[in-house]
Amino acid sequence: MPGYRLTAWLRPLLTLAAIAGVLSLAACGGGGGSPSQNNSSGSVTLAVLPASPTVYSGTPGSLTVSGGRGPYTVFSSDQTVLQVPSTTSGTFAITPGTVSQDTTVQVTVRDAAGAIVTIPVVVKAGLLVNSMTLKADDFASVCPNDRIESTSPTDDVGSTWICSGQTGTVGVRIQNANGGGLSGRPIQFDVIQGDFQIFTNAAGAPDTFGLTYTVPTDQNGNAVVRIRANPAASQQLVIVQAKDVDSGNFVRGIFVIYQFLQNGDNQMQVVPDTVTITGPDTLTCSSGVSNTFYVFGGKPPYTISNPVPQFLRLGQSIVANSGGGFTLTTLGGCVSPATIAINDSAGHTATVTLNNNVGTTPPSTTTSPIPIVVTPSNVPALTCGANTNIVATGGGTITTTGTTQTPNPATSLFVGVDRPDIITALPTTATPGAPITITRLLVGTVNPPDSNALVPVNLFISDGVQTKTIPVQVANTCPPVP
Repeated sequence: MPGYRLTAWLRPLLTLAAIAGVLSLAACGGGGGSPSQNNSSGSVTLAVLPASPTVYSGTPGSLTVSGGRGPYTVFSSDQTVLQVPSTTSGTFAITPGTVSQDTTVQVTVRDAAGAIVTIPVVVKAGLLVNSMTLKADDFASVCPNDRIESTSPTDDVGSTWICSGQTGTVGVRIQNANGGGLSGRPIQFDVIQGDFQIFTNAAGAPDTFGLTYTVPTDQNGNAVVRIRANPAASQQLVIVQAKDVDSGNFVRGIFVIYQFLQNGDNQMQVVPDTVTITGPDTLTCSSGVSNTFYVFGGKPPYTISNPVPQFLRLGQSIVANSGGGFTLTTLGGCVSPATIAINDSAGHTATVTLNNNVGTTPPSTTTSPIPIVVTPSNVPALTCGANTNIVATGGGTITTTGTTQTPNPATSLFVGVDRPDIITALPTTATPGAPITITRLLVGTVNPPDSNALVPVNLFISDGVQTKTIPVQVANTCPPVP
């Protein structure tokens, strides 16, 4: 994914913003060891940490490159099992695909000096089912709720939001490789973000609350805790994590708190109301980065207006229900701010702001040679005493910074031959585009025994960094054998 940040409390949420609904899953693991390596740069040894990580299906993780010389190129031996970016400047994300059994993928990192390090990454099937279910309790008819009754506390039928002051449950299920539930496993629930509390009291005891609580799974592998949105909570996104203590595998869920005011004016609310996205470097704004906004209150349906379609793509212009969302995707152009209007069917209006700014990281710089080109490409054959002219152009380098290219052309080219006893090439220092004269001397044999056949000798043209070799066909023996 491009680099960017979200404002205020929404910043930690960006890696979850690609979810199709409001709930999402994450899981991870780790390991240690020593990498194999080939340090050709002579500087600090190139390394990737952790050196032998373990990750779980569907769960983004990260690796960090140290030493060597950046920027670094990254390769995965199987992108379908473990996706990696093509380049990195240090820490990079890895995304495990779905596997049914332990699968080892080799991740290789090469630095700018050619040093290479390869580490094994073990991808395991996720123990925790790839969802976290929120079951909001019945609250009030005016509080929006999309829950449909279900028979399981951890099935995929649940709420996508909860009102301020409302109670409910969140739950996950842990299973074995065959899909059966694992009972008696300790599952630790944590509040990662948001005005959200976990009930920590035993059944029938006075209510107590905390930000973390551990419960065992039941006979079906279900782990469930009761929760409450803080009665004073404003509209916001909330992140909850459930971790299998024994394996370290965890999942995360995200839902919305809708600010509900008892006997109050429940006006239109949009979560988030401001988003700032940054591009990959200081010269570029983001492209293809999406963010979803959720609309509550007022009188649905809602109509979304996008005043800058050249900068942002609007996924849908009508949101049918309270709690529904619309998505904006950046198109590469910088805009700060873009103000998006949301109108309900009663004529009320709310707005959200999206900023697409350049990044904070300087763009990478690469240098490549300008090829040396010789005209004609096939130098005419030379008999004894004959000569011909060629023209050499090019040479030097092109420096690329972001999307800007700066040529540094060669001002002179160095000319030489491998058989000065057979041919001469003058001048020995030539200006690009000026003629170079090649002459077959009247005496000399290239390859004894004597023969009148044509044989190649080499002409070299260099800019001091790169060298182009041109074969020249010449008479093997001069003077010719009678």
